[in-house]
Amino acid sequence: MTYRDILLPVLTYPDPPSPGPIGAAFGLAKQFDASLTAMLLDLDAHRSAWPSSLGTSIAGISDLIGGALAQSHANSRETVKKIEAEASRSQVIVNVVHEPTTIFPSASPIVERARLHDLTIMPTTWGFERWFSEAVIFGSGSPVLLLPDERNSLSLDIVVVAWDFSLAAARALRASLPLLSAAGKVRIFTVANEKESTAGRTIDDLQRHLSAHKVPFIFDEVDIAGRNIGDAFRTYTQSTRADMLVMGAFGHSRVREFVLGGATQSMLTNSNLPVLLAH
Repeated sequence: MTYRDILLPVLTYPDPPSPGPIGAAFGLAKQFDASLTAMLLDLDAHRSAWPSSLGTSIAGISDLIGGALAQSHANSRETVKKIEAEASRSQVIVNVVHEPTTIFPSASPIVERARLHDLTIMPTTWGFERWFSEAVIFGSGSPVLLLPDERNSLSLDIVVVAWDFSLAAARALRASLPLLSAAGKVRIFTVANEKESTAGRTIDDLQRHLSAHKVPFIFDEVDIAGRNIGDAFRTYTQSTRADMLVMGAFGHSRVREFVLGGATQSMLTNSNLPVLLAH
């Protein structure tokens, strides 16, 4: 298993996209000899949601819409130039697709396209980042790599995996195997006294499975010690100098609202570390 087909959604409004995630996506694609799809979400004047969302009676609305469209299109053109330059420099095959959207974009086009990619890279500093990230994580069936905006490269020196014997953790582990195989060091940790289901379990099968993939690892048990689960995760990743965290995403959708587990919620909103999630 490896990553051959990576998706990078890019918002072109209101601000120009940061070059960090673009550079990191190209670096990862090159490392795994993968192709990259850059999905640019461009504002479109003909989308029906424009008048219904903003109304037609607001003074100067036409000028506001025209300015937003011009800004989006200018950002899109500059972004395409950056992507083409990165593709030429890194010798990565890239496919640029333009997805027309409104000023209040829907995550649905990203979810649908992510379903046919091995990995989706999502920047974490979008104005809509939480909604988009949750929608892709829980709706695409594919792993999502959340990438802080300031990261222009990805280090795999130390990759840590949160393990609790659950279905979501197993899916995240399986989805991360290419990363674990390329990592300099792998650490797997479980949080003690947090879930009764982990009590008395051994990691013998985990050891056997990862040995079959030639992935050695160090195993740690972390006592939650009265902390919330998100704090326990952050403390562990900081103390181990982790470059990336792999974890299962817990939650379910209720009419486009997500009820998230504590660790997933924390990592979506408060992490400055690249996090690979799978559900």
